[in-house]
Amino acid sequence: MSIRSYDPINDFLHSPLTPIKGEPTRETIKLLITENKDNARQVHSARGTASEGHLRTCYRLNDYNARAHMAPTPWVDPVHPGARANIAVGATAAQIQRAVSEHQYDLQEFQIFQATERALLKLAMNAIEEVYYKGLKDPDEGYTMLHYMDLIEHLQEQFAFARGHDNITDRAALRAGLKNLEDSGVFNNALKEWRQKPSDDQTWATFQTFFLAANKERLRTVTTKDAGYHDQHRANAAGKSFDNPYLIHFANGEPMSYCFSHGFQWDLTHNSKTCRNRHPEHNEKARGNNMMGGRCQVKRKPGELPIVKYQPAQRNSNGGNGNRTRENGSNSANHSERTTDRTDRTTTTTETDVSSLSTQQS
Repeated sequence: MSIRSYDPINDFLHSPLTPIKGEPTRETIKLLITENKDNARQVHSARGTASEGHLRTCYRLNDYNARAHMAPTPWVDPVHPGARANIAVGATAAQIQRAVSEHQYDLQEFQIFQATERALLKLAMNAIEEVYYKGLKDPDEGYTMLHYMDLIEHLQEQFAFARGHDNITDRAALRAGLKNLEDSGVFNNALKEWRQKPSDDQTWATFQTFFLAANKERLRTVTTKDAGYHDQHRANAAGKSFDNPYLIHFANGEPMSYCFSHGFQWDLTHNSKTCRNRHPEHNEKARGNNMMGGRCQVKRKPGELPIVKYQPAQRNSNGGNGNRTRENGSNSANHSERTTDRTDRTTTTTETDVSSLSTQQS
């Protein structure tokens, strides 16, 4: 067999895969995975148990070897043997021939492994509308660096919601947490390490423990001078957001809490559930991404002065402006009282409409 002309798809049982029309679901993703596992088994390999072909390409390596029957003979991924055979100085003709043959065999194993994974990825991408995985496209490299399991895990996290042993609520929380950390751009190394964990370890409970530790380590390596007080405050709040569903993050990364009666709060301990001064129709379930008819305003930070002072016009019964200077005979005490009233409202009006601001769920 010439490796240059070998196409694993010719040996596959399912080509093309059953197409997924519209948004993928748990059932359609499961069928796609099953069909590609059947395909991978058809490409022979002597590695591992030597009985499952290239099934390894449908798993992360740690997950594949974690299965009980793999313990005696774990799979080891083939590596590129280099451009040329390693021939010792003074080798005999027979030794040279053997070194060349071994090099060719190792190279062929590597190339078949790579070709099989690319074929599985190609079939999967052809079975799904691109809009459902376009977020994986690199702006410079396109999909050239994308691996089959990257696509599968993306589909599972975005559309399948739960694996067989997962609680749907926990799985949804895990997806939201990962998305939030990816958007932050400061946990890239920790996220990479997380994705290398066996799938059974990727639970909501371990997620919280793992990333809280990762955040502490990140803060340890960043000085107050470099990051500033507010950066550290945001990072600490991000850690708290793992178990606080009432927190949201604005586009600049700053966390805020939401209260049905009072709107968005810089006090992260004040939310719809902890509020002590509630509106008669207060709803404890209201959150930043689902306000349920609650107040859509955000308080300015403590000590932050307004850029534009809000002074609502006062109109008299005749429609005239009550703020205009009264006639000379007006009572000076009443005028002073009105001025004080306007000033009080100016200084206590510390809320800004944020209905146009985009937020991201924590």
